Amino acid sequence: MKDNFSEIVGQSHSKKRLQFYIDGFTRSNVFPHTMVVAPKGVGKTHLVREVGKILKGISAEGGGKKCFIEINSSTLKSVKQFIEQIVMNYVHNQDCTLFFDEVHELNPKMVAALLSILNPTKENRTEFRFGDMVFEFNFARVSFFAATTERQKVFQPLLDRFAEIHLDEYTVEEVAEIMKRNVQNPYSAEPDALLEMAKYCRGNARSAAMIGGNQGVSNYCSSRNVKTFKVADVKKLVEILDLFPLGFSRMEVDMLRAISKARATSLTALAAKSGLSKPAQQDIEKCFLRYGFIEIEAGHGRSITAKGQEYLKAVEAR
Repeated sequence: MKDNFSEIVGQSHSKKRLQFYIDGFTRSNVFPHTMVVAPKGVGKTHLVREVGKILKGISAEGGGKKCFIEINSSTLKSVKQFIEQIVMNYVHNQDCTLFFDEVHELNPKMVAALLSILNPTKENRTEFRFGDMVFEFNFARVSFFAATTERQKVFQPLLDRFAEIHLDEYTVEEVAEIMKRNVQNPYSAEPDALLEMAKYCRGNARSAAMIGGNQGVSNYCSSRNVKTFKVADVKKLVEILDLFPLGFSRMEVDMLRAISKARATSLTALAAKSGLSKPAQQDIEKCFLRYGFIEIEAGHGRSITAKGQEYLKAVEAR
C-alpha cells in the first residue's frame, strides 16, 4: 500500500483511520465529513492539506479535478458570502474539498446552513435552498473537512455531523525527527543533539519546525559556519534563543513565578502584570495545566503545584 503520509511524523492512529477513509474514497468517491481536533501547532492544517492533495490525486487519476479550498471560518461572515464566493465558484457542478479551519469561529447562521448541508442521507447528497436558488451538495463530488482547537465551542449538533480525529502529542523522538526534517541543506544535526534540543521545544510540530529551520538550528549553523549541529552547540543555541525547558519563554516562566509567590492569583491580576489579554493569558495557562504546574479553583484563583515548584527550581539551577 502506498505511504500517503510519509511527510507526516507520528500520528499513527490518525493516519491509519484516514487511510481507511481514503481506501473507501477510491471506490465510492465519498469521504466522511471529518473534523480534526488538536491544540495549536500540532499539525491539524498540515494533515488536512495532505489529505486534500491525496484526494486531488485520486480524482486526477480518474480524469477529475478536485480542488482544495481552505476557509478561515472567522472571515466567513454570512451565508450569502459562502454561496457567492465558495459554492458558486467551487462547488456548483464541480469537484472540491472544502476545509473549514477553526470551525468553532463560524457564526450561528453559517452553522445552521452547514447543519442542513451536512445532514446525513442514504443517497450521500443534500439540497440547500438560498433565496430562489437550490444547490445540490453531492458528497461523491464535495468533501468536507474542519479543524478546531476549541472542541467545546463547536455547536454539538454540528459536531455530530463529523467523524472526529484527535491528534496525539508528539514524543521527544518525534519532535527531534521534525527538527531534523527542517534543518536546511547543506547543514545537518547529530541525533543526540536534536534529542537534547527537543527538550527545549514546545512539543508541537510548528515549534519543532521553527527551531530546526531558520529560527534555530539552520541559522545557528549558517551564522557560525558550522556544518553539523552537535550536543555542545545545544546550550549555546538555547541561550541565544532564551529558551527554557518544555519550550517556555522567559515571560511564561516569570508568569509561573508570579503564581508561585501569591497564595491565589486571579486571571485579571495576572493579565495586569503580564500586559497580555485574558485570552492570551488563558492560552498560556493551558500549557501550565497540561503539565500539572498550576491548579485553578473556582472562587480561589490560580496556585502553583509541587510539579510547578520543581520546574522553577530546575530553571533556577540551570
